[in-house]
Order: sequence, then C-alpha cells, then structure tokens
Amino acid sequence: MSRQIVAYIEEKYGVPEELARILVDKGISNRSLADAFFNPRLTELLPVESLPNGERAVERILSAVGKKKRMVVWGHEDADGVTSVSIMLRSLRLLGADPDYYIPSKRTEGHGLYKAAIDRFAEKGIEFILTVDCCSHDKEVVEYAREKGIEIVITDHHEISQDIEGLLLVNPKLGGDSYRYLAGCGVAFKIAWGMLNLKAGIGLMDIREKYPELIVFAAIGTIADKVPPISENAIFIKEGEELLKSLHLPFVEVLRKKYDREPSWDILVSIVSSGQSVNGKIPTVDLLLTRSMIEAEEIVEPLLKGSEEWIKMATFYLEEARKKIGRIRDYILVDLEDTEPRYLGFIANQLRQIYDVPAIVLGRKEDGIGTAEIRAPKGFNSLDLLEYLSPILINYGGHKLASGFSIEEWDIPVLFEEVERYFKRHPFGNNIFTDLKISGLPDPEYMEHLEELGKLGLEIRVLINHVPLGKIKELMENHSVIDQERLLDLYTSETEVKILLETSSDGLRILKVIPV
Repeated sequence: MSRQIVAYIEEKYGVPEELARILVDKGISNRSLADAFFNPRLTELLPVESLPNGERAVERILSAVGKKKRMVVWGHEDADGVTSVSIMLRSLRLLGADPDYYIPSKRTEGHGLYKAAIDRFAEKGIEFILTVDCCSHDKEVVEYAREKGIEIVITDHHEISQDIEGLLLVNPKLGGDSYRYLAGCGVAFKIAWGMLNLKAGIGLMDIREKYPELIVFAAIGTIADKVPPISENAIFIKEGEELLKSLHLPFVEVLRKKYDREPSWDILVSIVSSGQSVNGKIPTVDLLLTRSMIEAEEIVEPLLKGSEEWIKMATFYLEEARKKIGRIRDYILVDLEDTEPRYLGFIANQLRQIYDVPAIVLGRKEDGIGTAEIRAPKGFNSLDLLEYLSPILINYGGHKLASGFSIEEWDIPVLFEEVERYFKRHPFGNNIFTDLKISGLPDPEYMEHLEELGKLGLEIRVLINHVPLGKIKELMENHSVIDQERLLDLYTSETEVKILLETSSDGLRILKVIPV
C-alpha cells in the first residue's frame, strides 16, 4: 500500500520519490490524507468512519442520548483536553442532551479514570461516561465501571501499549484512514460531526456556518498539543484561523478588547491552558462555552493573573532544575520533589531544548505520589523507556517525544538506578537524528521541494554531507533561511562541512554546522 501512496504523491504532486516516502513515513498513509496535506481545506477532512470504531462509538453515544441516560464527559487537564470536552458538551447539548463533565486535577488525581471516581458516579446515578483525550490504558477501571452499570466509550489519541481487548476505543493509533497524529480534540470533533450528522442531518459545512466555534476549539487544541501541523491537523488550524477573524465569541471579544488587537494563537493557547481543575471543574471550559460577555470577562481576569503567576513559578522551578543538573550525559533526570505536576511538562521541554537530550522531571501530587513528565528530542522513543521501567511504575502513557508516569515515592531511588541502566544499554549521546542524508551539493530543484514541503508544515531533518561551506551558502541564497546563531558564518568558504537543517513553515532552519 505504501508504494502506491508514494507513487500517487510523486505523480500527482510532482514530489521526488525519496521525499514522498518521508511523507508516508510521517503518517500520510492514503490518498485522502495526501490530498489533505497538499490542499488543507475543510472539504478534505475525513469523516468519523475513517476512525477505528468511530461509527460504533457514535451509535452508542446517540443511544445513550436517546434513552436520556445520565452522562459525563471525562477529559484531561490541558488545552487539548479542555477543547475536547468543550466540543463534546456543545455538540451533545445541541442534540438535546444535558451532560455533566469532569476533568481530574493533575495535582491531586493524576491522569485518566480511577475507581473512586467511578464509585462517586455510580452513587449519583451516572450511566454513561464519554472520555476525550485520555483513558486508552484504563481497561481495568472500565471493567470495574461495567460492574457498577456504567457504560464507557473512550476517545483518545495517545500511543497504545497495553491490552485494549473489550474496550470501545476510538483512537487513530489503532489504524483506520484518519491521520494517525490527530490531537484529542481532532478525534472529538470527528465524533461530534458524526453525531450531529446522523442525528440531526448537520453536515460539515453546516457546522462551519452555524457552529464554527467547534472548529476554532479544535484548532486551539491542535496547536496547543504540538501534533504535526499537517494534513487533517492543518485543516483545523487553517480553517480555525480564518473563522476566528470573523467570529464574535465572547471569550475572543474579551481578549480583543484587552489587547486591542486580534489575539494570537499563543495568547489563546495560554489562556485555555491556564485553568486548574477543582472538584472536576475548570473555568476554561466555561470560558469557551459561555455566550455572555460579562461572564467571559469575569472568567478571563483571574485566568490572566493565574497565567502570570504560573510563568513566574515555572521560571523559578526551571532555574532550580538547572542547578540540580551536573554533567550532561545521554539524559537528564531531575527530582524537583514537591513541585506541582502542572509545571513539569514545561520544565522538561525547556531542558530538552537547552541540552538536546531526553529530559525527565519529577514532582509530587498532593498525596505524595511521584509524578513525572518526559520530553525527548527527535529520534528517541520515551515509550520504550517507560515500557522498560513499567515494573516500578503505577501507570504511564503519552507519545514517543512527550510522555509521563506516576511512581510510588519509595521507588524513586530505584527509578534513578533503572534509568541509568537503560541508557547504558541504549546510549543516546549526541546522536544526530535525520530523516534524510544527502552526499554532496543538493540539486536546486530538490531544495525547492524541501522548502515547499516545509511551508506546508512538514518538518524534515536533512543532513548534507561533505560540501564546501561557500557552495551551500550560495545555494541557500535563493531560499528562506533561518540561521539565528549565524552558524553559516562560523567557518571559511573553503571549509568542508556537514550541515543539519530542518524544514519549517518559516523556511529552512539551520541546526548544526560541523567541519569534516
């Protein structure tokens, strides 16, 4: 099948075979996704049928709506989770349902379903739980819920490394024709679209015209979750950007008024990410769904103050982490002890960017359980590390480059030993991860293809070997080049070098220049 897709991309879009193969390797696995990559329009978005178990999930949810079952949407305390919950709540309410929602606190409850919450729901008469952006690994709790008479449909996008038999799980990582790297909100949007279409005859263009906020929510969550901004993800981002300019959603209007300009995606993501869950409720869900300017203003002000405080504390904890780091080897493992979980992802990501090695940052939940976030450079699979560590972990999950886990506090010394043992067996070092290696000076037309793919959101790391620096600089004169550290000026024109560059939407980014 991959050969056919490579040939299709090569013939229809004129992309060299080698680059077409990279597209396929990065998840463009069928013709529809290829068309969506080169033409990211709403009409190219694949329907719910393209998701594994998508149609079945829609039928079960609509059955629960029709029977007026008491329903809870269960989410995740981040921007992807908040936008996913908001998409589901808005859509279910359009269909006449009256769902509640619950987002567990990272600080006190962790990530995913747990039995005590199921017990509380059972006591309240909850009969149906729909998860978004989480719970692919919660089979045991799902089975426990069944015993309590609660049906659960799981929608998620995280990697799957545990037994899922018996789960009604909608996750593009299982296969299907949807883009494998959809964010959780992208999966939620497709389920919502499927429900609205089947129950009320509301098609995709109807959503764009009558309920465009659903697309904007999906765009915010997609950008926030840092999934590859290509193909179906690019559709959400592009359409959301266009719609945002003409929409008068209360939360957007409040931000326009405050900043006296159109709020950037960074501002929107920051605001949506800034809320904290208390008793399962988070103000950013109310902010996205409110129809009242007054209510939006009341919600935004404390969020902005909280965001400022978060930045202050996150910066402090980052400096504390850097003080704890000794000699940089293949990895960083820092225990920040009582630091709250909501700071750990930011700190790990900053350390990864600064030192270009996998970074593991530990904190604590309120009950003393250790919790950690991992952020890794390209070329490292953090889930492989977590699988190795699994005998001492309470739970874990995430993506290859961004994941997390929980651990009993008394096992943390063992964790340090096991991580060291893992990296001795799997040295990472200063490996240079590449998608493509080129010997000698590339053809100008080939570089144009690389730049064009980058403009469409595709990141390709290219290592150009054994070229005089002057020649590569001449070649680069015809392209948009990002060289913030002026690496191309480090050596004389005659010096033979190897150059690591990465395609991006802004141009060809110079990452390393190494003399040979």
